[in-house]
Amino acid sequence: MTPIALALPLVMAGMASGEPLEALAAPLHLPLDTRSPLAAEAVQAEVARLGADLSWPDRRGVRAAVARFYEARGFTPAFVDAGLPTAPARALVEVLLRAGERGLAPEDYRADELADEVADLSVRVALADDARDAELDVGLTAAALRYAGDVRHGRVEPRVLGHAIPTDPQPLDLPALAEALAEARDPAARLAAVEPRWPQYLALVRALEAAHDPTHAAPPDQVERIGLALERWRWLPAEPERPTIVVNVAAYRLQAFDPGPDGLAVALDMPVVVGKADDQDRRTPLFEARLQNVVFNPIWDVPRKVATRDLLPRLATKPGFATRLGYYLEGPGGLEAVTPESLARWEAGGLRLRQRQGPANALGDVAFMFPSETNVYLHDSADRSLFSKARRTFSSGCVRLGDAAGLAAWVLRGTPGWEPARIHAWMMKSEESWHAIARDGRPEVWVTYVTAEVGTDGALRLLDDPYGEDERLRRVLRASRTGAPVLGAHQERGRPESRWTKS
Repeated sequence: MTPIALALPLVMAGMASGEPLEALAAPLHLPLDTRSPLAAEAVQAEVARLGADLSWPDRRGVRAAVARFYEARGFTPAFVDAGLPTAPARALVEVLLRAGERGLAPEDYRADELADEVADLSVRVALADDARDAELDVGLTAAALRYAGDVRHGRVEPRVLGHAIPTDPQPLDLPALAEALAEARDPAARLAAVEPRWPQYLALVRALEAAHDPTHAAPPDQVERIGLALERWRWLPAEPERPTIVVNVAAYRLQAFDPGPDGLAVALDMPVVVGKADDQDRRTPLFEARLQNVVFNPIWDVPRKVATRDLLPRLATKPGFATRLGYYLEGPGGLEAVTPESLARWEAGGLRLRQRQGPANALGDVAFMFPSETNVYLHDSADRSLFSKARRTFSSGCVRLGDAAGLAAWVLRGTPGWEPARIHAWMMKSEESWHAIARDGRPEVWVTYVTAEVGTDGALRLLDDPYGEDERLRRVLRASRTGAPVLGAHQERGRPESRWTKS
């Protein structure tokens, strides 16, 4: 007997007994095995309709992932069972409704519409509607996978903004995640597990959850700034498996992390000086690299742009300036002193301008090298006074380190014979010396830009935005919600003009 046939005697009995019509509208709970099964044909048709729907941006191939997921299960429903939404379906809708607590927009995932559909389906009286059920099932799957991709990888491809940050080489397996969500006892925990595990990310999530508490309403600017910070943390690997260096340009800070059984532990925390804010060419770019060499007592090959802007006037007009600071010229004939004649040949391209080791050397006593398209490296600094300033935008792009010796000790700790005392001894020598880091111990370097952080005291701090990057990210995020083209993104920096192109 069909559900309608079961329902009619009850309706007739109610009418005969004089029951009000409102009572007849109450949900009729029928045994699950009497409900009409959701037709696979309806699901297949809805999957095809979703594939043709271009009204939302398809980041990370969600449409194709949905199709593979349902095809693998013979187009049987995942979140509607015998006409009723499953417990995972209801739990997923709750996650989508609270997407704002992750700096995301619930409307991007049709959270309210899906919540209404789940509510309607939960109280529906018997009349089967395979097409409507299929729309809910497939729509919820797509929304959950879109949310998962955004909360894990972010909504913006960093290279759209000109940043040399690659796409995550280990993207989510979306069809497998959909299957796991359909069967999960706690889908919310399953989705939370795909999020980044960086200590700051987790602390910012807690801060944003608190900001959405109605009893502790936070200013909209604060909420938005936390959301921008979470977006940028999602550009990094979720939980690196090797030692990792993270430079936050906006915080003027470097942290070194060690992975462990209890998550990522901060091994080093030091102030840094970054690129000047008032010159686009001197801003420290955002990038990813793998550290390869530690260089003690580096010689600085002065980039032509830096020399022309900063040094040439003083080299040409101030006698003794070049000798006092250790600048010299080098060409096919060997070393030459800096004179008006040799500078003329340097300007013609026949010589290199260099700075020898010593207390005035712009690179300090140690530098850290890696392949780079950004012309930027990490190195020591001769000007220690800059690290005490609040706004530390003084370099030509490189990251100057507040504790270069400490970073060298951390980087070389896995190499036999490199105790801190030996590192300090090498830094005291007068010759340049390159030392390769063991391939299996090379740390990853990530230079990012996050303008909100949670301190060790648990307090949220909104940081300086020296490069105006927050507004650029806001603009790109607005465009990403509709798939509109992004305007105004600057191009990536060119390849290095020398091994030391910034300082």
